Amino acid sequence: MICSLDSFVFKSGAVDLTSLKRNIKYGFESLKLMNAHDDWQATDKYSQTITLAGVLIKKSNSALDALEDIAKNKKIVTLSFDDGRALSVLILEINTDRSSFLKNGLFLKQDFEVSLGVVYGSI
Repeated sequence: MICSLDSFVFKSGAVDLTSLKRNIKYGFESLKLMNAHDDWQATDKYSQTITLAGVLIKKSNSALDALEDIAKNKKIVTLSFDDGRALSVLILEINTDRSSFLKNGLFLKQDFEVSLGVVYGSI
């Protein structure tokens, strides 16, 4: 297991996770001053987003359905890693890109990206 999001498990060989991106945004606003440098003011603490991305090749066409069901609940879930770290997150967005279609309409390749907003914790 690489990590799990609530009951959905990302692991090598099943749901192939290819990248994990972390973005931390620190809240600042700038004020333009005449004949001077900009003045920067902190407006809030910070916010974190995590993006999980991967590729499914020759997997079930319904491999991500359970993940979509978790997201539809719009509740805080736990993102846990195999080393014991855990975060409370919200699933903000799921993007999929399907390709290599067969004659019957099924697809062989599916790229996916899951965007998470971190409610509590840090990696």
